[in-house]
Amino acid sequence: RADSLNYTVIAQLPENQITHKVSYFDLLVKKGQRQKLTIVIKNNDQKAHKYIVSANRAITNDNGVIDYSYANAKADTSLKFNLNKAISGKQAIKIPAKTSKKVSFQLSIPKNGFPGIALGGINVVQVLDKTQQESGMSIRNQYAYVIGLKLQEKNRATVKPDLKLVNVKAKQIDYQNYVTARLQNPRPEIIHGLKIRSYITAANSNKKVYITNKKDMAMAPN
Repeated sequence: RADSLNYTVIAQLPENQITHKVSYFDLLVKKGQRQKLTIVIKNNDQKAHKYIVSANRAITNDNGVIDYSYANAKADTSLKFNLNKAISGKQAIKIPAKTSKKVSFQLSIPKNGFPGIALGGINVVQVLDKTQQESGMSIRNQYAYVIGLKLQEKNRATVKPDLKLVNVKAKQIDYQNYVTARLQNPRPEIIHGLKIRSYITAANSNKKVYITNKKDMAMAPN
């Protein structure tokens, strides 16, 4: 059963917002800067609800899509500025029926700053009530709102894109056999319009036995 989406979330864009044409945080920050980031949650339902609000660093999922929902994703070895540690922790908030509330996070930029772009998001998830938890349904979709968060310093240096092949493994996914290639974006920059052409050859042969082409993908910084 899909939970009805009975709440909305908006960002209160601060003065250091780069462009006001977007609905997410696109901020120009300084070394050592501290500021509050505030969102407004509106409960449109006829009853009170509890929400879990958290800020997460962006990652790239296996479909080549930038994802903001993984709170405990392992940091890449190339990461210099961990957004998860720069923003205050997860909050639980209860909002009465037909009411709005502000939720704020403290953002702390390192004294030495950071290179390139830091990318993340603020996630808002409605907690299931007891009736929903005890419904006995084996499949239950739970939706979340995400407010994007993009940080960069003024006069930041241009970061040249890069892509590395970390490893190739045989793997089972949903009981199906796959050969998977793990790619790494080691730079603090978003890769847009990513195309990947991959193939497998037989041992001691140049003959391509499997070919996969992917396009219109993206990779988050680091």
